[in-house]
Amino acid sequence: MAQLITFVITPLALLVMVLSGLFPAGASAVMGLINLLSQGLFGVLAWLEHSVPQSQLAPPPTGSIGLAVLGVAWFLMPRTWPARFLGLILCLPAVLYRPPGLMQGQAHSWILDVGQGMAVVIQTAQHTVLYDAGPAFGASDAGARTVLPALRALHVGALDQIIISHQARDHAGGLLSVRAAFGAAPIISGQPLRDIATRPCVDGATWAFDGVRFTLYQAEVGWHAQKGDNNRSCVLRVQDDNGSLLLTGDLEAIAEQDLIRRHDLTADWLYVPHHGSKTSSSPEFLAAVQPKMGLISAGALNQFGHPHPVIVARYQAAGIPLINTAYVGAIEIIDGQVRGYRARQWPFAWRI
Repeated sequence: MAQLITFVITPLALLVMVLSGLFPAGASAVMGLINLLSQGLFGVLAWLEHSVPQSQLAPPPTGSIGLAVLGVAWFLMPRTWPARFLGLILCLPAVLYRPPGLMQGQAHSWILDVGQGMAVVIQTAQHTVLYDAGPAFGASDAGARTVLPALRALHVGALDQIIISHQARDHAGGLLSVRAAFGAAPIISGQPLRDIATRPCVDGATWAFDGVRFTLYQAEVGWHAQKGDNNRSCVLRVQDDNGSLLLTGDLEAIAEQDLIRRHDLTADWLYVPHHGSKTSSSPEFLAAVQPKMGLISAGALNQFGHPHPVIVARYQAAGIPLINTAYVGAIEIIDGQVRGYRARQWPFAWRI
């Protein structure tokens, strides 16, 4: 493929530049040949994309990649170079690498950096849950652009459960791309989704994966008190041996009040409801949840002004520190620790 572009298409494109002023008809003929070659090339690439399974292997550590580069260089040396086969041995650490597994009762959660939207991956020792699938607006699809690459990077071969908080496009938009890759995954949703089979979010439903407890909540009020479906958000609480994470979708104040009246929602880490909108994070809700930290998924310089300054001040007044994907990239929660991905990868990565 690369040879076709380098040795055929690129020289022909340069020839078109030369001929365009001297012999336009010839330039047009060469351009037609370039179009045919390009269509054939992209046709083959499209066939490969749909015919060859995508890799679900996690990227190897930087050190093993360095060894592999050295090994390839060693192997490609002239035949007189001594022990060229040793180059292949240097490639083995990168080829054979598998990320370390999780222990029983341990959860590893990622709030992905999907911009103005939400997508969270929760892994246990043998299972993976996806909460929301990121936004999709027109040609911009965070499901394909961010969620699927993140799942591959995390070595996820199958999704055991998908939970969609509600049908808003910034939460459910990327679901079509995710379903194309993980079609067998069952889906729970806070409200019915168009043309997609789902099970309802049952308030109080609970199950365990590998010693990690998952519990669903849904408000009984507020669905029709205002325009929109934010208060139908299916809330998820994840409890492992190191703490608890509460994922709230776009929950707003009236639904918050209903849930804290009927349930114990205390959690160590709170996903700030509705990206930090001023309609959410009521003082009573924060007092009931008592989080150690608030986690925000919002787009940098987003048009909604999320998180709203009033809400930021409310968390600060309550002594709850905030961390925002807009500034730190994907947020990782593991072993009782919360950290941003971007700072660990600078200057080589911006989003996971």
